[in-house]
Amino acid sequence: MSVDAIELAEALNRSCHCIAIDQAKLERALETGPLSAGVYATIHRDRPHLFSAAPVFLAPQHLEQMQAVIRAIEDVVQTDGFRAWAAALAPEISRVDHGPRGVFLGYDFHLADAGPQLIEINTNAGGALLNATLARAQEACCREVEAQFRTAQIDAVEERFVAMFREEWRRQRGGAPLATIAIVDDAPAEQFLYPEFILFQQLFERAGLRARIVDAVALAHHDGALWADRVHIDLVYNRLTDFHFSAASHAALRAAYEHGDVVVTPNPQAYARYADKRHLIALSDPARLRAWGVAEDVIALPRAPRGKGPPRGHTSRSAWCRRASARSASTTARCR
Repeated sequence: MSVDAIELAEALNRSCHCIAIDQAKLERALETGPLSAGVYATIHRDRPHLFSAAPVFLAPQHLEQMQAVIRAIEDVVQTDGFRAWAAALAPEISRVDHGPRGVFLGYDFHLADAGPQLIEINTNAGGALLNATLARAQEACCREVEAQFRTAQIDAVEERFVAMFREEWRRQRGGAPLATIAIVDDAPAEQFLYPEFILFQQLFERAGLRARIVDAVALAHHDGALWADRVHIDLVYNRLTDFHFSAASHAALRAAYEHGDVVVTPNPQAYARYADKRHLIALSDPARLRAWGVAEDVIALPRAPRGKGPPRGHTSRSAWCRRASARSASTTARCR
């Protein structure tokens, strides 16, 4: 891929305004059922910067580099050496593996002069369904750009989202029927991405599932099951940032997860495998990677800036959201 493609993407990011948001379309896209009635007005009033008004263009070469890094990391985390090292760092709850891999695993990159730099692996990424909804409201200046936002493609993405949750369920419960999903966070209505919780609730219900948005403190664990207001919860879509369920308010969820009485995705085991910030140091340490038997061509790939791990206690946020999801896509202004 020539450097011209990178220069073109940079030029477009500086000056192109060929994709705009049709606010009337956005309102219709957001409010497709009774559960989401009023969501558009809420976003406009309380979260005016939830959606970016500008597109982001990505050079194919940079996208390919990101995908190469992701494939390399997926190879590394499967090695016995990495697994043993990660397990030694993790608390006991993170060593429980019930089977689910974790929905919406995200690799967050920053585009530097030297190319994409991995800044975070995020097992609790938000914004995917908001971006899919936003794509329905985008207006392009020409047919070539407009073709990137065909409704059929967006419908397929949403179907894949639902399929991903069903696969998480299958990995732990096999062929048992999935009936009820709880979208769980602390004080969910106060969260910045609460509108997305509503959209997920609506998406699940369209797929024939019973869905609820639940404050973690309202969960109860008894009789070998997790409950919310006397409703048996089969699967928890976990939006908490208490990755190990260590807070007292998360005791019921912790107990149900440890006993295998509920399917949780993403979960502490996924965080320990991918998202512990200390992993960025190991993934950028050639000597350690060689000791784990990682191939030289994998070791040579650029990842995080070498020797620069996160400071103690640091939990970074993505500087931008899922920039690699398409060549040209509007991004959310903030990730959770």
